[in-house]
Amino acid sequence: MTESDGPGQAGTAVAAALARAEPIALADPLRDAAVLVLCGRTATPSTVAFLVRHTSGFISAALSWQTMRRLTIPMMSPIHELGRSGDLCGVSVDATGTGTGISATSRAMTLRRLADPEAGPADFTKPGHVITVLAARSSGHSEVLHPGPSAPELADTAIDLVRHAGGEPVAAYAHLVSTRDPAGLADLAETTEFARCTGLMMHTVAGCLADPGRPEKTRYPAGSVSRS
Repeated sequence: MTESDGPGQAGTAVAAALARAEPIALADPLRDAAVLVLCGRTATPSTVAFLVRHTSGFISAALSWQTMRRLTIPMMSPIHELGRSGDLCGVSVDATGTGTGISATSRAMTLRRLADPEAGPADFTKPGHVITVLAARSSGHSEVLHPGPSAPELADTAIDLVRHAGGEPVAAYAHLVSTRDPAGLADLAETTEFARCTGLMMHTVAGCLADPGRPEKTRYPAGSVSRS
């Protein structure tokens, strides 16, 4: 079943799933790849472990420009050196007091703290195990960082979806790995099958090309998210 929502409409199935701490699959037809997405403020050790198990394990956190400035997280490269494609990466972080920072429990804590509007620079150590990514379009900086027309970035779409779930817009995501070829990434066909088998909601970046407020989403048969 495919649905569309008007700009700013609350209570969509996507937002509800993310608010309940459920992962969703976000597919990018232009790259024939997909990521699994979590809402930062509802991240739990079990959902982070789910991402690690089914993805590259390289978990990124999409943040707005305002959040990165508030937490004094610098970009990995000067703004003028950033290209028009690929993620706009900031310095990686760990939440203070999480030990090594690599476990699912530690990374869930880091994601929740990134999404805490009361958090400050002292709440994080750098470098860490959660990669920060600037969601340029969602921050109103797309003209500066991505001059001219370009495809919507996964980070921007993920943060748009999380924003509808309420709270601080911080989206955790990692690329889905192929089960047929563990050395490669899942394509759209395999992502569709993965979403069907796990009961995850699947959302496509293509649904946001014309109007970010009208996402296209597909809901597969209901089922609990696999944790095994």
